[in-house]
Amino acid sequence: MQKERCNFDKILYLREIEDLQYNEQTIINVTDCNVNDEQISILKNISNKDKIYVQDNNWFGGIWKLNDYLRAEDILDEVATKIKHLSPFEKFICAYHFATNREYKFAPKGSSFQECRSYVDVLNKGYCVCVGYATILKRLAEKLGLQCAVQGCLAKDKDGKKTNHANCLVFLNDKKYKINGLYYSDPRMDCIDFKQEGAWNLNMLAIPITDISQILIKLWDDDTIIEMNDFQSIYYSRKPTSLDLEYFGKFFNFVDAKEIMQLKYCKPITSQQISAALFQIGLSEKEVVATLENYKSRKGLFLQDFASSKISSEWERRLAFIRYIKEYLSHAGRKDNVCKLDCATFVYRLYKNFFGVDIIEGGYGGSWTGKILTAKIGEGPNLLNENQFLQQKINFIDKNCKVGDILFFHRQSQSAKSVSNENYFPGHCGIYLGNHKYIDSRLTTRGDIAVVDIENDNYMQYFIGYKDIISSISNATDVCEEK
Repeated sequence: MQKERCNFDKILYLREIEDLQYNEQTIINVTDCNVNDEQISILKNISNKDKIYVQDNNWFGGIWKLNDYLRAEDILDEVATKIKHLSPFEKFICAYHFATNREYKFAPKGSSFQECRSYVDVLNKGYCVCVGYATILKRLAEKLGLQCAVQGCLAKDKDGKKTNHANCLVFLNDKKYKINGLYYSDPRMDCIDFKQEGAWNLNMLAIPITDISQILIKLWDDDTIIEMNDFQSIYYSRKPTSLDLEYFGKFFNFVDAKEIMQLKYCKPITSQQISAALFQIGLSEKEVVATLENYKSRKGLFLQDFASSKISSEWERRLAFIRYIKEYLSHAGRKDNVCKLDCATFVYRLYKNFFGVDIIEGGYGGSWTGKILTAKIGEGPNLLNENQFLQQKINFIDKNCKVGDILFFHRQSQSAKSVSNENYFPGHCGIYLGNHKYIDSRLTTRGDIAVVDIENDNYMQYFIGYKDIISSISNATDVCEEK
């Protein structure tokens, strides 16, 4: 039996609910509860509302007079009613636009912490910072039947100082637009302060979690969010446990949480999908054109890669890729705590950022590493036998691997005493840097990125082969250039 996460009903359905009309300073706790229309109706029928308070104990919550709470709910209900007939993706675009359409403004000095952060206070008083944008989007999305969670993260400014930031994760499943995945959205970054003439700001509308590390965040004069919360590490690092599912269930519906956690990759939203949705929403052609022009500028928010398509020789392309990786590591924003990524996500990002290719597409398997190994792009690896000696494996790398190739390592099930076809699979990968070194992200052991010497690495006993993707990329590009 799934544990109830909503304690709101327990208060509302007290046998003598009428007593709420007479008690002084009565508090109704709605922590982690998606309050439905029926419950709101009951609250509206309570008399002496000035004596009733509503409380949310989340870090982005607060405590409010019942009348203020209901006023904020009415504002969101009015918006939700107007757009509830739209498809899920169309509804989310409208919700996102509503959340962003306000200026960034701190509450006066001496005000309570919640005054510019909880959606109730923001909608009543007009002050808003990053948490406020995120909580408005979350609550409106809930009213529209969309799964949305507020999450915190850590960033670094240009001086290396850590700063907190809040954003949203939204689960979008819209068959009309062929969208299905868990997306990062950051309404603060599209607020009215950056409004373009006649356009909706949708740059940070829905970005695959796999692409978060590309965000430049030039608003902070630095290039990266350095650490997401547990969502990302759970989502990508391992097979979800029952505790992970319960954790997700606090923020998403339990029914959907399992489906969400099974999604390991989602395709980026395209300008064509945005355009089609905006016309369905009812924007004029002029507004759609202006919004799409603004949307194209989102490329300016991402890390700039080397102009890899202009590099003629395959070897130069490989060397440029290695220089890019070293620059990635040396950047001031990535010192100390870098993003906590599993190995395959890290490898995927580097290839995607530099070459612009999707090394997952066309692949299959039970893990991201397996998908990279079996993807159609690139030359398949020559798998080694588990029983080969360490020096044989090092000699194999010296003879066959080039800088930029992906190395694969078998991770045998800990419960198995011997290797079998069932447990002999690639569970770890990294990128070969040459000179007996490779780079990987070891989330499960250290939570950081490391450059490893293959002669002194205990993973080498599990090395099973490599994959050459860069040759395929180079050949495809050369053919296009010849034409």
